[in-house]
Amino acid sequence: MPRILVIDDDPAIAELVSVNLEMAGYDVNQAGDGVKGQALAVQLMPDLIMLDLMLPKVDGLTVCQRLRRDRRTADIPVLMLTALSQTQDKVDGFNAGADDYLTKPFELDEMLARVRALLRRTDRIPQAAKHSEILNYGPLTLIPERYEAIWLINREVDPPGV
Repeated sequence: MPRILVIDDDPAIAELVSVNLEMAGYDVNQAGDGVKGQALAVQLMPDLIMLDLMLPKVDGLTVCQRLRRDRRTADIPVLMLTALSQTQDKVDGFNAGADDYLTKPFELDEMLARVRALLRRTDRIPQAAKHSEILNYGPLTLIPERYEAIWLINREVDPPGV
């Protein structure tokens, strides 16, 4: 189950985001300021970080830059989740190292879609969670996600109604 770290100082937003991520099947941890968020990122090594820009102690841009400079966290995708919606704010967020940027207020469906896309694109979804196609050819069925092959032997089938 992918782990997501939500770093946001607004308890209502953090809880709303966390509950919806948990209902979608993610393991969620929270931090209420930039210092705790950065420390948890290094400690937990989450699969995704959702980061507010306006944080107490250390702002989100600085946290993002620090995460990118640290080899342990440099590859963790970061989704900025903030009320700052001006073009320059977004440019600053991407320049700091964000992978995506979502402005508050936001639709929960869009947030979840962006989370799934980032996890998929960065290959941080566990293999079992990926939707894989079941392949059939005659009596052979392949189920890639379980590394399973099934060979059906000729079976006599009773005609309908017998």
